[in-house]
Amino acid sequence: MLDLGVFPKIIFIMYSSSIKFEGYDLHNVPTSTGRADMLIRVIKNTLYLPDDYNFEIGFLLFPNPQFLLEVQQKLQVDSLNEKGFLISAKSNYFTKNPYTIVSEHELLQALYNSFEQLTNPSKESLFDKYIQLNFYECIFSFVEQGIPVYILSEEGTPLEYLNLFQNAQQDRVCFVVGDQIGFLNVDLEALPKSVFPISLGKTSFLGSTTITLIKWIIWHKQNSTHKL
Repeated sequence: MLDLGVFPKIIFIMYSSSIKFEGYDLHNVPTSTGRADMLIRVIKNTLYLPDDYNFEIGFLLFPNPQFLLEVQQKLQVDSLNEKGFLISAKSNYFTKNPYTIVSEHELLQALYNSFEQLTNPSKESLFDKYIQLNFYECIFSFVEQGIPVYILSEEGTPLEYLNLFQNAQQDRVCFVVGDQIGFLNVDLEALPKSVFPISLGKTSFLGSTTITLIKWIIWHKQNSTHKL
């Protein structure tokens, strides 16, 4: 079972089979990485928070191949594993202009360096913490420990009808976001029955936009004087 002490209050999971680093080329990122540029936008949208946002946000990615990466007060790769990666930030990390704090190039280079160490263990390691993690183990562990897990699906219950964050100050909440390929039926059937599908409507949003919309709802519920 995962040690939830390492996870923040609000967790976003992106499940993707299209992000790859085997042929990484900085001059041809979209083609050589299977759209890792999309991943970078998701990361930055996840970690960007308003100044009065009181939650800690985390991001888990399960790409191909899978590895573990953690980012905190500054861009710092300090965790590696073969099974997934975690990016976390305090609420004051990404302020109103995240682009001045860490560039997309820095994030891409950090991801590529992680992959290089995976494929060439003889290289000097940059990492000192290891966590056994994969997508299904992660979801089942969250469910077993009482964390509500919501998966984005066009057929799910509209998000505005659910009081997702009634106990968000005390409890963790997890949202699973698919990539542009989406989730196959077999993927959904393998998840615990308690994983609840929610919807942002029939419009198809990018992963980064989906995360931004969910965060906005959380922030709005914290700041009832602000209007949607």
